[in-house]
Amino acid sequence: MDEDHRDHPELEQETAPRKRARRIAYKLNSIGGVISELGAVYRAFTRGEITAQKAQTRKALLSEIRAAVEGVELAKRLDEIEALVKGESSTAPNLRLVK
Repeated sequence: MDEDHRDHPELEQETAPRKRARRIAYKLNSIGGVISELGAVYRAFTRGEITAQKAQTRKALLSEIRAAVEGVELAKRLDEIEALVKGESSTAPNLRLVK
Protein backbone atom coordinates (compact mmCIF):
# COMPACT_ATOMS: atom_id res chain seq x y z
CA MET A 1 0.00 0.00 0.00
CA ASP A 2 3.00 2.30 0.30
CA GLU A 3 2.87 3.65 -3.23
CA ASP A 4 5.22 6.29 -4.47
CA HIS A 5 3.67 9.76 -5.00
CA ARG A 6 5.41 9.91 -8.36
CA ASP A 7 2.94 7.31 -9.57
CA HIS A 8 0.05 9.54 -8.47
CA PRO A 9 0.82 13.22 -9.08
CA GLU A 10 -2.65 14.21 -7.78
CA LEU A 11 -1.66 12.92 -4.33
CA GLU A 12 1.53 14.93 -4.36
CA GLN A 13 -0.41 18.10 -5.06
CA GLU A 14 -2.78 17.42 -2.15
CA THR A 15 0.00 16.80 0.34
CA ALA A 16 2.27 19.62 -0.80
CA PRO A 17 2.45 22.44 1.76
CA ARG A 18 0.40 25.46 0.87
CA LYS A 19 2.22 28.63 0.01
CA ARG A 20 1.54 31.27 2.63
CA ALA A 21 0.21 34.52 1.31
CA ARG A 22 2.34 37.49 2.17
CA ARG A 23 1.01 39.43 5.12
CA ILE A 24 -0.05 42.96 4.33
CA ALA A 25 -0.62 45.43 7.12
CA TYR A 26 -4.01 47.01 6.70
CA LYS A 27 -6.59 48.42 9.02
CA LEU A 28 -10.16 47.23 8.83
CA ASN A 29 -11.38 49.60 11.52
CA SER A 30 -12.36 52.31 9.03
CA ILE A 31 -14.44 52.42 5.88
CA GLY A 32 -11.34 53.49 3.95
CA GLY A 33 -9.44 50.44 5.20
CA VAL A 34 -12.24 48.11 4.16
CA ILE A 35 -12.43 49.74 0.72
CA SER A 36 -8.67 49.35 0.32
CA GLU A 37 -8.92 45.67 1.16
CA LEU A 38 -11.80 45.21 -1.29
CA GLY A 39 -9.54 46.72 -3.94
CA ALA A 40 -6.78 44.29 -3.00
CA VAL A 41 -9.21 41.37 -3.35
CA TYR A 42 -10.27 42.65 -6.76
CA ARG A 43 -6.67 43.01 -7.93
CA ALA A 44 -5.73 39.55 -6.62
CA PHE A 45 -8.67 38.04 -8.48
CA THR A 46 -7.95 39.83 -11.76
CA ARG A 47 -4.30 38.72 -11.58
CA GLY A 48 -5.43 35.13 -11.05
CA GLU A 49 -3.92 34.90 -7.55
CA ILE A 50 -7.21 33.82 -5.96
CA THR A 51 -10.23 31.95 -7.25
CA ALA A 52 -13.62 33.48 -7.85
CA GLN A 53 -14.93 31.54 -4.84
CA LYS A 54 -12.23 32.96 -2.54
CA ALA A 55 -12.82 36.46 -3.91
CA GLN A 56 -16.56 36.11 -3.26
CA THR A 57 -15.96 34.82 0.28
CA ARG A 58 -13.57 37.66 1.08
CA LYS A 59 -16.00 40.20 -0.39
CA ALA A 60 -18.81 38.85 1.78
CA LEU A 61 -16.65 39.00 4.92
CA LEU A 62 -15.50 42.51 4.09
CA SER A 63 -19.12 43.57 3.55
CA GLU A 64 -19.94 42.35 7.05
CA ILE A 65 -16.95 44.23 8.48
CA ARG A 66 -17.99 47.35 6.57
CA ALA A 67 -21.47 47.19 8.08
CA ALA A 68 -20.02 46.79 11.58
CA VAL A 69 -17.62 49.71 11.10
CA GLU A 70 -20.47 51.87 9.79
CA GLY A 71 -22.51 50.98 12.88
CA VAL A 72 -19.68 51.98 15.21
CA GLU A 73 -19.09 55.24 13.34
CA LEU A 74 -22.80 56.04 13.38
CA ALA A 75 -23.00 55.38 17.13
CA LYS A 76 -20.06 57.73 17.72
CA ARG A 77 -21.72 60.45 15.65
CA LEU A 78 -24.98 60.05 17.54
CA ASP A 79 -23.12 60.30 20.86
CA GLU A 80 -21.51 63.53 19.66
CA ILE A 81 -24.88 64.94 18.62
CA GLU A 82 -26.46 63.99 21.95
CA ALA A 83 -23.59 65.63 23.82
CA LEU A 84 -24.02 68.76 21.72
CA VAL A 85 -27.76 68.88 22.40
CA LYS A 86 -27.15 68.45 26.13
CA GLY A 87 -24.43 71.13 26.05
CA GLU A 88 -21.74 68.66 27.08
CA SER A 89 -19.70 68.77 23.89
CA SER A 90 -16.05 69.68 24.30
CA THR A 91 -15.33 69.17 20.61
CA ALA A 92 -17.67 71.89 19.42
CA PRO A 93 -17.88 74.52 22.17
CA ASN A 94 -18.97 77.32 19.83
CA LEU A 95 -21.91 75.46 18.34
CA ARG A 96 -25.36 75.66 19.75
CA LEU A 97 -28.63 74.12 18.76
CA VAL A 98 -30.89 76.57 16.89
CA LYS A 99 -34.63 76.09 17.38
